[in-house]
Amino acid sequence: MNLFAHARKSLTVYASALTLGISAALSAAPAAAQDTYTWKVQSHWPGSSSSYTDSLMRLQRVLDERTDGRLQLKLYEAGALFKSKEIFNAVSRGILEMGTISPAYAQDKVSLAGIASGLPFAFRNVWEAAYFHQNLGFEQMLREEAAEHGVYWATDKVYPTEMVVKQPITNWDDFTSLKIRSSGALQTFLTEAGAAASYIPGSELYSALDSGIVDGAHWGASQGAFSMGLYEVAKYHVQPALNIAGTDASLSARRRSISCQKICRKSSRMR
Repeated sequence: MNLFAHARKSLTVYASALTLGISAALSAAPAAAQDTYTWKVQSHWPGSSSSYTDSLMRLQRVLDERTDGRLQLKLYEAGALFKSKEIFNAVSRGILEMGTISPAYAQDKVSLAGIASGLPFAFRNVWEAAYFHQNLGFEQMLREEAAEHGVYWATDKVYPTEMVVKQPITNWDDFTSLKIRSSGALQTFLTEAGAAASYIPGSELYSALDSGIVDGAHWGASQGAFSMGLYEVAKYHVQPALNIAGTDASLSARRRSISCQKICRKSSRMR
């Protein structure tokens, strides 16, 4: 249990590594102690998602505190500025200073992103996936590949990916008749297994289930489905989890040269 808690804590606060200077830099020009910075942050999470509050808004608060307000994040929820699959390019080009995505949305740029988003049934426990990222070097491999596009990659969390459906699945015919919202490697897996899987943005997921455009969907772990209200329109929860993986990632522009650690250190000396 302690190992599980440690693995979960270490991965769910990966984005907060930005505050410790492990992440990308803030600005290319030298900064006076009184300078402040505002980063535009586009998320793939709708505002109703628990991850928007527990990951992104938490990071906003921590950075504001540790930099004495010198670094402020201006948050935009899913679809506000860019479509979710365009966030990586926006960060890479410097249009956004930071973003969050599902790794599945960056497979055309980062070849390892398909693995990061989760191979079906690759891990049986969260700690195994966390160990794979942190101790076996997979996270560093992701960062090196993303760096080729001017992006710093930080896995936000390792969670199970679980599916909700509108009707119970009792036999093979029930499964093969399903239209499922999916993405990445899981989309390929579910389609080849016999269902009809297609991508729908998270902000459209509730209405797609409610209207019958899809019969089932996955949006992270059970708490993600709950926070999005998906159980109101898809009451059945499918077990086991489809995978356990680094379901979300934070991106920041590498071309910034003053690290958060430096900003924090300056702020600390000023107190």
